[in-house]
Amino acid sequence: MPIDMPIDIDAIKQRDSAATPGPWQWFGNTDNHQVFLGTPDRGRLYIMRFVRWGMRDAQPVFYDHAGDTGQVKAADVPIYQVAPDATSRADERVYRADIRGLRQPDAEFIAAARQDVTDLLAALTDARAEVDRLRTGVKAVADGLDLAAAEDANPWLTAEHRGGLANTATQLLDLLAAGGAL
Repeated sequence: MPIDMPIDIDAIKQRDSAATPGPWQWFGNTDNHQVFLGTPDRGRLYIMRFVRWGMRDAQPVFYDHAGDTGQVKAADVPIYQVAPDATSRADERVYRADIRGLRQPDAEFIAAARQDVTDLLAALTDARAEVDRLRTGVKAVADGLDLAAAEDANPWLTAEHRGGLANTATQLLDLLAAGGAL
């Protein structure tokens, strides 16, 4: 991820907390030409399913967070390209019905998930690289403390000082070993 495009963890957290809690799973029946995204527990909440829209088309419908019981149709929550704040096709500013999103938490979560995963993986990669860099630095400090604690390297240090340096080096190395993988 480019350094000038920082990951927006707060926005990802907001989408995550607004969306229906997981786990999510696809369900359906090919004989009945049915597919939907739902929860495998909690009484099978339909996150997204499809309903007839006209004679030949279908539209997704989503779990209605506001009512907590029903479904909201995609046609009822569009974000229009030409007037993003309009909530109805009847709005005179909507001279073209093309949409660029859906005003519904689960739909927004699904749409953002692809980029969120990419951003989170990049952030994780960066964090792991930083941890590796810090581990290398801590190891170098610990090695330096071990070297400084050696009696022949610093004969002017007292045994107490050498013991303290060696103890600190051991603690740093133990800390590295206990850190595990990020």
